[in-house]
Amino acid sequence: MHAAQQIPFNELPRGNGESGAIRELSELLDTQGYDAATRLYDEALCMAREGHLGRARDRLNVLLCLNPDDAQAHLLLAKIYGAQKRWQEAIAELDATTACGLRPPQGLKEAFENQRDAKLQDNRNEQVAARVGAEVRALREEARRLRVDKTRLERAVRDSNRKARSWSLTAVLTTALSVGLLLSFLGKGLQQDEGPVETVAELNPTVVTTEALLLEEQEPAANIEEILENIEETADIAVVAQATEPPAAMPPVEIIRETPKTDETTKTYVVQSGDNLSSIAYSMYGKSSQWEAIRDANANLLGNGDSLQVGMELRIPEL
Repeated sequence: MHAAQQIPFNELPRGNGESGAIRELSELLDTQGYDAATRLYDEALCMAREGHLGRARDRLNVLLCLNPDDAQAHLLLAKIYGAQKRWQEAIAELDATTACGLRPPQGLKEAFENQRDAKLQDNRNEQVAARVGAEVRALREEARRLRVDKTRLERAVRDSNRKARSWSLTAVLTTALSVGLLLSFLGKGLQQDEGPVETVAELNPTVVTTEALLLEEQEPAANIEEILENIEETADIAVVAQATEPPAAMPPVEIIRETPKTDETTKTYVVQSGDNLSSIAYSMYGKSSQWEAIRDANANLLGNGDSLQVGMELRIPEL
């Protein structure tokens, strides 16, 4: 797109809009006997030697306006551009010098071209360095963000492990208490059927062991890991004791369990991953304590245990 298409030049002319002012000015100076080209060239050369490169360049531009074919002016202007490190413009002035019939000094154009190529290479290196620096800053920012995420995840893992240990301790204590209470109830039933029994410990010593581990205050355990190990061992002993037959001295106690009546309105529930009887009772009845009703209603599937399998269809009795 040309400049005229970008910026409109809609100013009004000062005169009648005629052209050729430079030619008329040059003719007028020649008529008056004033050699403007020589004066401008000498003045530009003097200023260039004194280091006033900008002023020297302006005078040479005026000279080239009066006489565009002045080869010496083109050569001097090329050297001024070279001193200002404007290599591309210096090379263009050297080409203009050659076009006007004057041969530039040998090796000057090659030197300007080498300097131009070196500058372009430096510019490319600067661009590459800037791009690499930007990428390094982005990588550092990403590494900082990853460190923050790692710290947050480690904190979440520690919290989860702490909660898991708390729930494990609660589950073990609850299991031990449930086993102790169940054995206590069985001992009371045997006592009512067979006569008085001196202590519950004589019926099943594991109850006293469990209560001693949980309630004894005079000799506390050394640490929580030791308490957990003792409770787990006690729970295992209680389960084994419950599974074995009663001693020969005691007649076996027959526990009669009533099978809940079923009807056509009985609901069913398909076991999902992560379900247990307590969670199913809570979802169906609103109370997790009603899990025994579900267990009793599905005795043919569960037997005496409460292990569930994914896809198992359970009957949900009416309370």
